[in-house]
Amino acid sequence: VVAVDASVKDDPSLPTDERRSTCVTRFARVLEDNLALAIKVEAAIHEFSGDNFKTYSSKMRLLWPHIRRSEWLRAQVTSGSISPSKLVTMSSTELQNEDA
Repeated sequence: VVAVDASVKDDPSLPTDERRSTCVTRFARVLEDNLALAIKVEAAIHEFSGDNFKTYSSKMRLLWPHIRRSEWLRAQVTSGSISPSKLVTMSSTELQNEDA
């Protein structure tokens, strides 16, 4: 588990749950340090999964590597072409496909 960066740890918009704030930190790192967008992505994952931690973890493990590795996907998310709510509903194939 990666610790929450000290630079964002005291941000009032950061989730208070340590697991969720760790996810925000991970997304912020790959989303060009865009903390606001990282919070929206994590919130969309949380909303999508409800209180089911297994679903939350699974979605996090699916999305984070795709965003980290795909310059195309990262650009679509940071530009707003793919919203956080759309992102969480995309399949692994869609995440890899520039025509999604």
